[in-house]
Amino acid sequence: MKKYYFLLVLFLGLSPYFTEALAQTTKTVPLRGITVQSDFLKDSYYYGTKKLNSSYDLTIPFMEIGDKEVDRLFQSAKTMRTLQTASSLLPLLYFSYALRNTSALYNLAPFYWVLGGSLSINIGLGIWGRANIRKAIHRYNELIMIDNTPQAIYAMPQFQGVHLTWRYKF
Repeated sequence: MKKYYFLLVLFLGLSPYFTEALAQTTKTVPLRGITVQSDFLKDSYYYGTKKLNSSYDLTIPFMEIGDKEVDRLFQSAKTMRTLQTASSLLPLLYFSYALRNTSALYNLAPFYWVLGGSLSINIGLGIWGRANIRKAIHRYNELIMIDNTPQAIYAMPQFQGVHLTWRYKF
């Protein structure tokens, strides 16, 4: 029994030292600009000079800025991504319906209509989602410039077309 009291007193006596060691600390870091490097099918996002893996990695900078318009645009882009994924399942759902209804198996025209509609919805939602993310990034960069916080927007090289170069040595 005395052993337990001793451990309790020891724990309570040393607990302030442990809580200080385990306490969460925050570090204030200035916000950096976000740049977009666009390819044909995919956008690459850079936070400062660090390349981000996907558009979902923009969540933390967007939350830090705390702007309602940026949040609304980013949430709508995430919703578009979810709807884009769900629209990809439409041909599978129609095919499973056709397996149960044997008369639909012999007529492939409705399946091609569903497949084409699904692809067009998928492409349209992808374009709309990318546009919303670009608007959110533009608004974010505007807010950073208004705040006059010490940051730098690093200009990443943009692909603007095919360039020809002719080098000649004298």
